[in-house]
Amino acid sequence: MSICTPTFYKDFYNDLWCSQRDMINTRSRMLRHVLVLNTAQTSVNFSSTSVLHQNYYEDLGISKNSTIGEIKAAYYNLSKLYHPDKNQGSEEAAKKFRAINQAYEVLGNYKLRRLYDKADNKGRTPIYNFDEWSRAHYGQSFERRKTAKEKHDRQTYEAKDQKLMSQNEYLLLVIMIFTCLGYYKFATESSYDTPKDQTKRTRKTNDE
Repeated sequence: MSICTPTFYKDFYNDLWCSQRDMINTRSRMLRHVLVLNTAQTSVNFSSTSVLHQNYYEDLGISKNSTIGEIKAAYYNLSKLYHPDKNQGSEEAAKKFRAINQAYEVLGNYKLRRLYDKADNKGRTPIYNFDEWSRAHYGQSFERRKTAKEKHDRQTYEAKDQKLMSQNEYLLLVIMIFTCLGYYKFATESSYDTPKDQTKRTRKTNDE
């Protein structure tokens, strides 16, 4: 089956918009599609340079000096313009939409963009190392998840510790209240007993 048929585009689009749970596997498949496309186009001499190097900045309509904010803005605007929902049945729009997403996958990632620009500056076709791509692409994601998990665990521990402290403070307050009540009761009874003794002694003296 030709990689340029509508069936290929349909499968590629479905892979691109799959569920979050299968994101990593989907992007791995997407990379393989890109590699197949690059190999096929090179074999028929469509271009003397890599498809990846030829189109990424051009696909987003930006310069090589664009900031990450400009890259995101260009991707956002173009993805809305060429989104399949707005261009149903248009093969050209679907092709452009995929090219935009592929370009943003690389240029929107700091490490991948450095590798891409480095290969371009040396005037050679970049060799896409899948392991290196995966580490660069998902490294930050894994780091964020790790940081989020550590933060969650820390917050959970602090919440439990705070709850335990509150319970201890409440228990201490109860003990202090009962202690004060006991002391007050003892002091009150003592004050009642003293006048009674003095009264008895006074009566005995008067009787004598």
